[in-house]
Amino acid sequence: MSEPNLTLRAYLRAFFGDWFARMSGPISVPFAAIAVWVSAGYAKILWGCLGAVCFFTASYRVWREERRTKQVMVQKLSLEITNLKQQIAALKKPEGESRRELSVSLAVVGTPPSPQMFRVQSNQVVKAVRLDYLLSTGTCIASDSLSLEGETFDVPIEDHQVLKLWNTPRADRNWNDHSGPAKLRLTLALNGVELPCTVPIQMDSYFYANTYYRKLTGAEVFRGG
Repeated sequence: MSEPNLTLRAYLRAFFGDWFARMSGPISVPFAAIAVWVSAGYAKILWGCLGAVCFFTASYRVWREERRTKQVMVQKLSLEITNLKQQIAALKKPEGESRRELSVSLAVVGTPPSPQMFRVQSNQVVKAVRLDYLLSTGTCIASDSLSLEGETFDVPIEDHQVLKLWNTPRADRNWNDHSGPAKLRLTLALNGVELPCTVPIQMDSYFYANTYYRKLTGAEVFRGG
């Protein structure tokens, strides 16, 4: 944007340009008509009045045009400022909220004969949608659909699903009691995006009160998203 011309010369050019236009324009017609019917003395007075009227009219028009120009500029700048504020707010929101780095801690808790659980601890509200029971090779043997939500909650580990893993022939299992490594994959949802989190676990025989149980151990921390 170019700098405005604020010199006296520019003002006088605008003022007298409009003043002379007023003097020779339509406003001079009634004065000229009256001057025909009056004496020379009165004609001078009429033309003097015409000059005064045109003088104040020109001054007012220059003042009015300046204010109109400023008003248009203010409206334009206000609109640009509003648009910039909206753009900045849109940029700040995902940085401070939606795009905050996700941190999730998953751990098997509980000891048989009490039911074991998959504990979820997150720095954001997440939703658990599925728990998969995998071999150590990544092959899925069983799955449970879930509908749990929060920052901290427990996902039930179903023993009948663990039993499928336990009895599946696999190269890394203990042939005496079928214990050995496996995996649990918990699928979480954040802002409509699914995040699969796989935790390596160990399945062991657990003896309590003259009864054998299957006990799982394992934990993992996930960051990102």
